[in-house]
Amino acid sequence: MAEVGSKRRILIVDDEAAVCALLGERLGPAGFECPTSSPGEHALELLDSQTFDAIISDLNLPGISGLELLESPRKKHALSAFLVGTGVNELSVGIQAMKRGAEGS
Repeated sequence: MAEVGSKRRILIVDDEAAVCALLGERLGPAGFECPTSSPGEHALELLDSQTFDAIISDLNLPGISGLELLESPRKKHALSAFLVGTGVNELSVGIQAMKRGAEGS
């Protein structure tokens, strides 16, 4: 987690550059540092070497899926919030993501 006085860090993982840019533009002025990653494998490398307060990931990524990405950080970053976004309109997908550790509401 971020130290007192430092920016909170949110890793944004999406294969669409426009989504990464939009989230960064919205969260940056609110005091968040938002590195981005397109392929899920690159996100895993970042998660191995850095700390994040939250991870926002698309479900459908090239290579490793958002659900597969979710499992690894949950083991090492148990206190990080993990949010999964998707255009898939199936309740079972959301339930599967929450069972693997995504935040639910």
